[in-house]
Amino acid sequence: MQAALTVLEQDIPTVHPDVLISLDGVQNASVKRMLENMGVKHISSEDVIKKHVLPCFASGKWKEKSTDLLLAYVQLIKEQWTSDKQSLNMLEVRRAIQVQLTSGHFVNPQDTTVQLSVEYLSMFDLPSMFPDSVWNIVSSAYLDLSGLSSKQTTSNRQQWKMFLLALGVKEFLAVDKQEVVLKHSELDSSPWAWMKDLFPAYEGRYYIDDQVCPQFDQLTSQVDSPAKYQQMVVLLQALDGLWEAQYANYKLATVYDEDKKELKQVESSFFMNVKKLPWIPSEKGKFGAYRNRGGSIDHLEMENVLLHGSSIYIRYREIESLLGEHVPYLARGIHLKSALCKELGIQTFLSNEAILEHLREWSEASSQGQIFLTTVRHMKNVYWHFESRYTADELKELFGQNDFIFVPNEDGATYQTNAFVAGEFLPLKMVCWHDPTGLVQKYGAQGKGAGMTGQKEKYKRELAHVYHDMEAFFRGILQVMETPTMKEYVQLLQEIAEENPVPNHAATLHAYKIFEILGQKCKKKENPSGIVGQKGRGILSEPTDASNVELDSIFAGQLKHLLETADVIPTSSNKWVQIQEDPLLADDPRLAELFKKQVAEKILLVAEPVTVVSGIQQSSSEDQVTELRSRAEFFFKAVGIKTLSEGVEQEVVPESTRPSPEVQQYIHKVVPYIQQFLFSFHPTVYKKLQEKKVSAVLKLLLFYQSSKLDVVYRLRDKPRVNVTVQEKCILQNEREFYVHKDSVKSYRDMDKELVKIFLPASAQDLETGLLNFLQVLRMHIQKPDGGMTDADFQREQKMKALPEEEERWAVPEPDQLLIRPSQKTESKEHPLDDLNWTEKDEKAKKKKNPPEAGELTSWPPPPPKEKMGPPTDSERSQPQATGKPSTGSAPISEPLHLHVKDGDNHASQRAQKDHGPFSQVGTSPVLPQIQPSSGQNQVTKADSRDAPIDQGQSSSTTEDGSVGRPVDKTGQVVNQRPEQTQHVPDSVPTVQHQALPQFGVPSQFGFSVPGPQVDPSHHHQQGSQDMGSRGGESDLFSLFSSPPRSLGPALFGPGDSIEQVQYEDTTGINIETALPPVAEVLVGDKKHIGEWGEKWVNSFLQAKFREQIEKKYLVIHWVNEKQESGKPFDFCIEWIAEEKQVFIEVKSTFAENKDMFEISSQELKAAQKLKKNYQIYRVYNAGNSFQPVKLRVLENVLQLLDSKAIKMSMWL
Repeated sequence: MQAALTVLEQDIPTVHPDVLISLDGVQNASVKRMLENMGVKHISSEDVIKKHVLPCFASGKWKEKSTDLLLAYVQLIKEQWTSDKQSLNMLEVRRAIQVQLTSGHFVNPQDTTVQLSVEYLSMFDLPSMFPDSVWNIVSSAYLDLSGLSSKQTTSNRQQWKMFLLALGVKEFLAVDKQEVVLKHSELDSSPWAWMKDLFPAYEGRYYIDDQVCPQFDQLTSQVDSPAKYQQMVVLLQALDGLWEAQYANYKLATVYDEDKKELKQVESSFFMNVKKLPWIPSEKGKFGAYRNRGGSIDHLEMENVLLHGSSIYIRYREIESLLGEHVPYLARGIHLKSALCKELGIQTFLSNEAILEHLREWSEASSQGQIFLTTVRHMKNVYWHFESRYTADELKELFGQNDFIFVPNEDGATYQTNAFVAGEFLPLKMVCWHDPTGLVQKYGAQGKGAGMTGQKEKYKRELAHVYHDMEAFFRGILQVMETPTMKEYVQLLQEIAEENPVPNHAATLHAYKIFEILGQKCKKKENPSGIVGQKGRGILSEPTDASNVELDSIFAGQLKHLLETADVIPTSSNKWVQIQEDPLLADDPRLAELFKKQVAEKILLVAEPVTVVSGIQQSSSEDQVTELRSRAEFFFKAVGIKTLSEGVEQEVVPESTRPSPEVQQYIHKVVPYIQQFLFSFHPTVYKKLQEKKVSAVLKLLLFYQSSKLDVVYRLRDKPRVNVTVQEKCILQNEREFYVHKDSVKSYRDMDKELVKIFLPASAQDLETGLLNFLQVLRMHIQKPDGGMTDADFQREQKMKALPEEEERWAVPEPDQLLIRPSQKTESKEHPLDDLNWTEKDEKAKKKKNPPEAGELTSWPPPPPKEKMGPPTDSERSQPQATGKPSTGSAPISEPLHLHVKDGDNHASQRAQKDHGPFSQVGTSPVLPQIQPSSGQNQVTKADSRDAPIDQGQSSSTTEDGSVGRPVDKTGQVVNQRPEQTQHVPDSVPTVQHQALPQFGVPSQFGFSVPGPQVDPSHHHQQGSQDMGSRGGESDLFSLFSSPPRSLGPALFGPGDSIEQVQYEDTTGINIETALPPVAEVLVGDKKHIGEWGEKWVNSFLQAKFREQIEKKYLVIHWVNEKQESGKPFDFCIEWIAEEKQVFIEVKSTFAENKDMFEISSQELKAAQKLKKNYQIYRVYNAGNSFQPVKLRVLENVLQLLDSKAIKMSMWL
């Protein structure tokens, strides 16, 4: 201070100190009084400031003063302000004072913005913090003048800081008030354009006391340099620290009218710039450098960006987990403590709408070809958040309308949860849960790398390897398809075929993998919606038997349509073919090799799958080939590709054939051991054989030996493609066992044929094991007495004992075929009994050795002389051929006679029991026998009277065993006039009210039972009314009338005048009364009438075929027994040995004579397809307690329509 006073003394006139220095106190007082009287003033800081300093500053004379004097002026004012703030008018001081800057210039803080330096304890070293800006900083010379620069007195520096701030010097940014005058029309070009509608309507001018901060505007301009980013970090932190105390006061500006009346407060220019200018420092994931990189990265670089506050998020854990690094976050290290964070609009909360908006942005960028880089954990968090916030229906709608599913580009890779991976967003229709084949990834990636349009347009992308723990979300809620579509797999097959014109091992293996998955898609599923039911369950399961799985006809039809023109089936001919070229599966290696060698150019065999190990092509083991083929089996079934065994039919052409009891004896011995072997070691195969009723097949086996045994193998669809082979042994249709006469001891060859009954041709491993067992078994059987016992053999082979209740498999001993049991015993007809013998042979046999009364004889005679050699396949399939060998050289035996003694009730009842529904009713005359021969037809009765038919013709027998049109010696059907029909003997009772055709019955015993007798006159009269031409293909109609009557012979041809659809005789059949009470069925109650009718028909069929059912020759399936099946039939009768099925649809009515009924399109289609194997049972008086039930059977409906026997109507 003393230095400052010294300088002031030079500027102000003062009394010399010597005037008073030598005087005493009295004298000094006198001198002072005198000087005061003269006008001399005492020196005081206040007076100097008011009288000298301020006037000097105000007048501008300060410019003529020295720097030291100006500094002293300011110091004097500071000391006075410090000692007595009330003594100074600071407003006057601020207007007049001039302060020195670091540049040496003097300025007034009211006119020029001046900031403090750190020497004055300022918190901000502005020149260092913002070097790009120009700052007016107060000079530190004031401190030097006060001697503070060396002493560093904090309190004095603080005094100087407070004094300078009182003068208007700023510590940080200066916000100044500025008046803005605007008209309403000028608001559009002003900072308040966005809120002009909020201004009150006013015709005059608006006067706005605005708050402006030019320094802030300068600092936030040109912020694209990296140095600016760090300056903005400092700026934000500084503003945050001073916001509430200082800068929050500058948020608002007041709007006045021309009369200075306040109209409104609006945001100031300063505050709007703070909120809207892009100056807030933030950081964001730097994805650009990784856009074109494959694979994944562990760490993502961040880039610094300056943005406006509303687009920035605070890095909270919840926000970061849902948005990842795809939104800007406030720069690390910045912690806003004041309300500035909220004022800037920085996001601290994440709403569902915000997440959806960001997801849409990412998806849109992806759809434009931009690669999206993120972590799998990030996307899982997003999906889990959606799952917890939205309902399943809302999620399906959201994901159905937007491409929201993120899929990495690298399919099949294993991703670390927090590693960054590149990918894209896809819609639901372009993703699936997994591809069991793994081929979509392989070929899709190859195609993409080769410049194709990309996987996105071709195949679905997998999710399981990315979101393996979110199956419930994707499969359960979003219902993502489990695998790629059928069309995509077919497209993939075509691509594989195009890339490999010759189906090599790898391509064939890939094709089989796709075959498997396509086959799975054609199975009827319990869960047709495709929604996941059991977590982790894949579509490729253990191989199943295709014959036991129901085919989904809709999907199978779609698959066949997709494959119509696609060359995608690999063949052993080294080319790809279409399914319409009829390739065959080589399930029988022997047949395959046979056709390959001789007619390879005419037959296409599907190539076998092989495995590829470490890039080296290797043939698969038998087990692997079998498994791959079995897995693809359902595909071949769905598209109609048959096995070679199915597509090839064999025709045995033997010479000099006769029965072979030696072979039969051997088979008879080994079959029980085979059953025990399969039961012990192959329970699955054994169970299937039991279900197929293999025991019935074995009982029907016939054994022959021939001098020459040729077998013709031909394609069913291409008969000209055939191969003839001389065989040692052959099994024909699992019914006839032929052995060459020189090979009756070739047990190994016989074993190979025998195992075909028990094992499919494709089961090579099981076949080898069974053949080896049979070889060991032969050694045991051929040992002389005293060898190993059966019990010891079974223990040695570790075979299990069969349970007592288990049905035994057995082939009858040879003597059961050759020795015909007498009818006097309780034995029933053997399946080999046949009625097909010639009259000449019969008479000769009778003459030589006439049978006793009541005796039952059996041996099939040879066929007519005109028909020598082996039978055709069609003849062999006919029931009447069951008991005779397929050659003309079989020995002639006695014909079968069924004799019932007159008056022998016991014999009559036994005959009725043995023949089931075809037996004679009551005690009427004997059951007749029909004996077609090469020159005549005979009807034989107990009284040995014949009923001859025109000579030169033979009665044709249909496939189902009924006697139909006469045929000539060439096998052609001969028309027969009504008058040529022979009348039946008078001794047989006639039917009085209905003309009935012959009742021909397909029999497991190889004979035909005639129908009831027809009155000739009534026959001729009734049939002329509505009789059309009858087809020779279906002459079997089970037609009887309702009233009880006896059964007698009735023969007629296709020209007979009779009604073609007659009533079935039900009186001789003991129908069990397992039917609902009649009272429950009301007239018009179609549902209950229909159910009643089906129950009646079921009881009728069970009684009619009781004996065949007990012998397990046939099975009756009632498909609607538990609930309505929706199928075009109600019953299925299945003849096990003949592999024949007849389907029955029941139409019931309460009325007695209502002949009109409805038929659905499905039923009509079934009738068209199945022809004579489809029957309609019309049940009259169903549930009618006042009338007996009547039954009509319509067989071969289309033929009846063509012949106008029945008519079809259409109702609107």
